[in-house]
Amino acid sequence: MTFLIVLLALILERFFHWHHWRYWRGCTLYERAIGKRLGRYVLSPTLALLVIVIPPLLLIFLLSLGLRDVLGGLIFFVLNAVIVLYCLGSENLWAEAKEGAQSSHGTHSEALARAIFVALHSRIFAVVFWFVLVGPIGAVLYRLVETTAKTGVKGADLADRAKQVLDWLPIRLLTIFFALAGHFSKVFVFWRHHVLDRPDTNRAFLTDCGLAALRVSGGDQSSESDVSEKTALALVDRALIIGLVILAMLFC
Repeated sequence: MTFLIVLLALILERFFHWHHWRYWRGCTLYERAIGKRLGRYVLSPTLALLVIVIPPLLLIFLLSLGLRDVLGGLIFFVLNAVIVLYCLGSENLWAEAKEGAQSSHGTHSEALARAIFVALHSRIFAVVFWFVLVGPIGAVLYRLVETTAKTGVKGADLADRAKQVLDWLPIRLLTIFFALAGHFSKVFVFWRHHVLDRPDTNRAFLTDCGLAALRVSGGDQSSESDVSEKTALALVDRALIIGLVILAMLFC
């Protein structure tokens, strides 16, 4: 079931630009409302963050527990698919990347590629990773922590550090997929020297591996002409296909 849910979610996200149906403002309003109430009390950042994330996680847990065997698990399947699709983020990666390429008129191609790799991880890959590992609670936890880190409410700084920790392992896996989907030897040389770097270097590690997979060294202006929105998205597609094949081998 896990593989089918991930496959369905990625197909819908890749080929159908329905992201405008995801009402992400509600999630942000919830976090800010809770954060505003917490501001009246003297709470540690840890407790403030727990107060924000635990109620939605508890709700998802109770729904999963109650619906697991309803209609032979069909309702549970639909619930999980909806949760994963909702947690993929407020924008569609492929549509936004194409809009960015059009607005930049072909300039800043390396910066655009880096932005695509970061968006791939934070919007899609990390959510899928934690869903596969923990279930729907993992997907919701990641998205709650990620959005809380951006709101500026009490506990936001801790949420940002927690997100870096949650990002550390899936980024290492994603960069392996980049290596398999692109220039393996160039990525692997960089990967083995930096794989154990601290979580606060996650972003640089991810984007440098992505550029290496495209046979480009970060900051190499002579090679930047080889990087484009199309080549970056093609690498993304290949990496996701490789991930799906491995997931099918594990769960089918």
